[in-house]
Amino acid sequence: MSILGKKIFCHKFILQLRSEHFQGMFTSGMKESTSTELNIVDFGYEPFIEMLKFIYTDECALTPDNCVSVLELANYYKLDRLKAMCKCTNIYIIYI
Repeated sequence: MSILGKKIFCHKFILQLRSEHFQGMFTSGMKESTSTELNIVDFGYEPFIEMLKFIYTDECALTPDNCVSVLELANYYKLDRLKAMCKCTNIYIIYI
């Protein structure tokens, strides 16, 4: 996988287990299902790394600086638990 030109190694199997979006991408016959390369250009590197941490560990470091970006990723990749975590963090940040 490549995010804005930076290589990241991850497992298709793990990604599709945790994300409906990745499951559809890797099993629907799209070019990504047979390719060993996936190029992500629509999202920033750091928020994407936090999303991957969540996919692998069910945890991530949400901060005021990355919360909205991670929420956009969670919404796009259909990660409901991560979306809920971002929303709770965002509400907490707003009220501080």
